[in-house]
Order: sequence, then C-alpha cells, then structure tokens
Amino acid sequence: MVEDKHMNMKPKKGIIYYRVSTEDQAQFGVSLEQQKKHCQAYADANCIEILRFFHDDGVSAKTADRDGLQELLNFCSQKSNAVDCVIVYKIDRLTRNVNDYTNILFLLNKLGVSLISTTEAIDSTPIGKFMGNFLAANA
Repeated sequence: MVEDKHMNMKPKKGIIYYRVSTEDQAQFGVSLEQQKKHCQAYADANCIEILRFFHDDGVSAKTADRDGLQELLNFCSQKSNAVDCVIVYKIDRLTRNVNDYTNILFLLNKLGVSLISTTEAIDSTPIGKFMGNFLAANA
C-alpha cells in the first residue's frame, strides 16, 4: 500500500486580510469582496483553513494604525501557535510604507506566521524577500 504523503501533514491554518482606501476603489478597483474571494480561493486551492477574516474599509495603508490590521496583529500574537499564514491579495493592501511592511513582516516571522500575497511572488527566499521590500517601497 502506497502512503499518501499529504495524509500525515498537519493542515495549515490562516487568516485573510483585505482593504480598500476609497469608495472609488471599492467600486472601480478590486473591491473588498473581490479581494476576499480571491484570497479564499487561494486558501481553498492550497488546503489552508481560514480561521478569521480582517479588513479595513476606506482607510489608507500609509499608516499601520488601522483597526483591522491591528486586530489581525493582535490575533496572531495571541494565537501564534494556531496561525500558519496571513493571506493578502497584494502587498499594497497590507501596507504602502516599507517601514511598516518590515515591522509587520518581522512580527509575523517572530511568531512563525508566513505572509502570502496571492498575486505576487514573495516568500522567505532572498529574491522573495527582495520582491516584498520592493513592492512595499513601490506602493
């Protein structure tokens, strides 16, 4: 009998964060609902169970002082053993400030939580780290 290597793997658990800054963006850009659906589809395709959804509606990402983002970071801190990843549609939905990006990423890494962008190639490799910093600085 051949054993399926996925049978012994612990299923990943994640949280989803999505944000729009303006009503125009919600109507003519990638809406909250579109971001949420895209992130959920990514989670489903990668066998990631979503524990919670966090969002900010009509709030700029130029600051990390946003209710939804702060709730997400607190949740990760309190439940770090339960959360494997944070899924976002794009880095600029999480932050538009490279210093905030670095601080958020540092905290998540310290907690053992990975950051996943469903539309961008970021990961823990040197090029993936560079891309994350580049995208945050470019935002």
